[in-house]
Amino acid sequence: GAGWAIGSAGGILSLLIILPPILLTKSNVMVVRGSLIVTAVFFALAALPVFFWLKERARPQVVPPGENYLSIAFKQLRDTIRTARGFKEFLKFMLAFLVYNEG
Repeated sequence: GAGWAIGSAGGILSLLIILPPILLTKSNVMVVRGSLIVTAVFFALAALPVFFWLKERARPQVVPPGENYLSIAFKQLRDTIRTARGFKEFLKFMLAFLVYNEG
């Protein structure tokens, strides 16, 4: 949708900003470092409207007595792993994805 299009346009614009220094210099080490900084600043600026104008919709949840956020997170992770065991094709896909992307 529109979010993908805007994100892709932002990525292309970021590339166009850093492309001239890449093409005009011989030392790639400093250009790579500079490109990381330029890209980080570009996306930080693009995220500012979200930080200022997006309203929080979630309501705070009460932590049960004797629990903390870490223990709740591990319980949810355990439940997710148990549920994922029922999706054999998904697990095959994730394994193939891992091998393909990480070698």
